[in-house]
Amino acid sequence: MTATMYEFEESYAFSSQQIELGEYGKFLMGEAKGNLSDLALQTREEYGFSQWITGDNVLFNSDAITSRGTVNGGLTLGRLDRALRILKANRAPFINEATTGALQQGTVPVAPRYVIFGHTDLEADFRGLAGYKEAAEVGGIKEKLPHHHGTIRNFDVVLSPHFKPLLAAGAAVGATGMRASNGVNID
Repeated sequence: MTATMYEFEESYAFSSQQIELGEYGKFLMGEAKGNLSDLALQTREEYGFSQWITGDNVLFNSDAITSRGTVNGGLTLGRLDRALRILKANRAPFINEATTGALQQGTVPVAPRYVIFGHTDLEADFRGLAGYKEAAEVGGIKEKLPHHHGTIRNFDVVLSPHFKPLLAAGAAVGATGMRASNGVNID
């Protein structure tokens, strides 16, 4: 396996005069620590996602589609089922445990799941799938996955603005009604 190692840096600046002001300076250092921690986690998340989307084990929206440049539609339950069969056939371990539901009325328990990561632009696509449960309907999981959006079949859906979409990487928009940032090719 070949890997390229990268080093990232996040910095936060304030003056020594601010530190000398006493409690306000200590407050700034505490705030800096919290902000830097958040920035480091976001950088790690974005870098990891950029590595995952460059993988060569890709399942597109139909068997007829063989490259990103020919993607011409949204996600379907059939493709999710296909991904699930592939994961199970390869003995992929579940990432999240089963939940028993929460004490809040209207929540449901869910089976162990794999995790789908995506940009927040995919919200409408997932909401349009039959059987999709919003995060608020699933008991006891929001604390474990801060960007948890919902659950469908054996998948948790995690959508974050930090997961960069592949803009204009699909087929021509034509009459598909799909989103296209450049007005020509599907995002």
